[in-house]
Amino acid sequence: MRWARGIPWHLVEPAVVSLFWLQAMRVLFSALFGIVYDAVFSAELPMAVVGGVFVALLAALAAPAALDLGRAKPGGPDADPGRVFFVTASLAGIVRVSLTVNDPQVRLAGSILLVAVCNLYLAHQWRSRPGAFATIWVLGLAADQVWRVLGYTWDITLQPRFLLFQIAIGLGLIAVARRNHTEAAFEDDPGYMPALSIGGGLALAAWLFLQTSGLAQANVIARWTGANYDLVAPLLFLVTITPLFTVRSNDPGLLSGRLLALVSSWGILVRGALLMGVILLGLVAGRLVAGLVGLAALLLVQLVLVGSLPLILAPAANRCNGRSGTGVAVAMLVFLMFQLAFAFAFTYPYTVPEFRNAGLPIFVVAGAIYGLRVGLRAPERRRSQPIPANNTLVVGLSVVFLLVLLWSDAGEVALIEPGETIHVATYNIHYGYDSDWRHTLEQQAQTIQAGNVDIVLLQEVDAGRMTSYGVDNAYWLGRRLRMTAVFGPAIEGLSGVAILTRLPVMEAAWALLPSRLEQTALVRVTIAWDEDHLEAHGVWLGLEERERLTQLEAALAAIGDAEVAVLGGDLNSLPDSALYERMASAGFVEPFVDSGREGYTDPAVAPAKRIDYVWARGLVPIDGWVSASTASDHRMVVVRLSKPD
Repeated sequence: MRWARGIPWHLVEPAVVSLFWLQAMRVLFSALFGIVYDAVFSAELPMAVVGGVFVALLAALAAPAALDLGRAKPGGPDADPGRVFFVTASLAGIVRVSLTVNDPQVRLAGSILLVAVCNLYLAHQWRSRPGAFATIWVLGLAADQVWRVLGYTWDITLQPRFLLFQIAIGLGLIAVARRNHTEAAFEDDPGYMPALSIGGGLALAAWLFLQTSGLAQANVIARWTGANYDLVAPLLFLVTITPLFTVRSNDPGLLSGRLLALVSSWGILVRGALLMGVILLGLVAGRLVAGLVGLAALLLVQLVLVGSLPLILAPAANRCNGRSGTGVAVAMLVFLMFQLAFAFAFTYPYTVPEFRNAGLPIFVVAGAIYGLRVGLRAPERRRSQPIPANNTLVVGLSVVFLLVLLWSDAGEVALIEPGETIHVATYNIHYGYDSDWRHTLEQQAQTIQAGNVDIVLLQEVDAGRMTSYGVDNAYWLGRRLRMTAVFGPAIEGLSGVAILTRLPVMEAAWALLPSRLEQTALVRVTIAWDEDHLEAHGVWLGLEERERLTQLEAALAAIGDAEVAVLGGDLNSLPDSALYERMASAGFVEPFVDSGREGYTDPAVAPAKRIDYVWARGLVPIDGWVSASTASDHRMVVVRLSKPD
């Protein structure tokens, strides 16, 4: 097949491994989230188990250092580098299949093993073939963005129905590795052999954190800036792959050529200040300024990061004895520290209170570490081996870009006009998990669909966190159910509450509620219903009674004197509580007053209490029921409402 001859197979292999690394990390942190939650918050898992898991994780992250220990021994990795590449690539292709199995234990074990294998492969790549260092990571990021766009932010290769597809990808990787390392298809230039030093490892850790937690995730950028996802996704993909294009195969473009040649003549202070300014100011503007300004700032930062990545390598004259394995191990361990710190920014009420609102400072620290390493070093003309601009590559990337552009379109919402009665539901979706931490977003969509609801109020909604597979829950459910999705961010712009509706939305808004412990929010949609306007409000209230009452008062003040209104959500209060009485005194009613166990919603398996409600004012609750679905850790409540006679 002539078309295949133009494909740079020597780059495809490591690019796929870097893609597997990205996927493994996403699965790993999602599995760890469930384990830590069960051990710390619900005390269902011994801390000794958690300790054992973290020991295994640390060993997987530090595994690349073993390459440096054995590099000078007879039969070590340097004796037959092709064998190391083939074995680790083949293992990666096999182990990666386990991540598509929707079982938390299988995914945890598989992700730890895959991280170790990928780290060994990539460390060997950076020591033996550093010329393609930046290119393979950019290709991996681009491929990851494509899989996530095809899955509406949920990587399609992590969905169980794509198991055979993932097996085919794994077998393909093994075949390519066999071709590359039996035919000696690629030989790096021995005259250019930089290495990844400790300083480079720190910069790589910061770079990987910035990519996996925000800048390479279209849904995260969309939530931070308020831009439409269908605009952000193709723009981000285009920005990410831009450094891959070259004018001629021997004349690198943005990745390592003219841009670096331009800044090499600048003084070190000017160069460093300029790069640091772009990165840090761009991150701050992207988080604090909504709209096109914030979007442009984050895209500019992303372009700078992917374009300057080759500069984190140590110069050829200072190869650090080729000990890239140690540099990679440092990168992975520091990357873990960044991710744990960012996780504390979401769980601050239960872990480290000082991490409240710490997300942006953590990003700034990561940006500063990367900027110091890159900005204060003299660029060299030749920094990496770019992909030649042959027809196969150009056509392939162009086709993929068009696919992203078309597939990321928001799609049509299946709108209906409200009838004489409407069905309103509340559903705590537990970030897309069930009680056993299986990822059950599809089952939750089926639960909503079976309820035939017109409006569903969602709580514990994530919009791109590593701990929930990077999925934007509200966006994905909206696409899946063809409903309008309105998200109310509460924590770091990526976790909060949401409303889905198939009724025409006149207006949508959200607001933060006063929160001393975990920050929460109120989200609202206004819907025309004949001559009246219906205001539907969704909320999640805190775990402390005094705080819940304060938050409820703020929510009622936001509702004001609206005559036709609905307020629902996970209120974390029982029917005999002061909060229940306050709702009744504000003119709200709900149909489960004397329901007993029939109204229980928590936990989903063998429910023992009722804390999820749909209240209405100016409407008549006809009836209501609790779904039998256990797709979340709460059960969904559905209420049928009508106008008064």
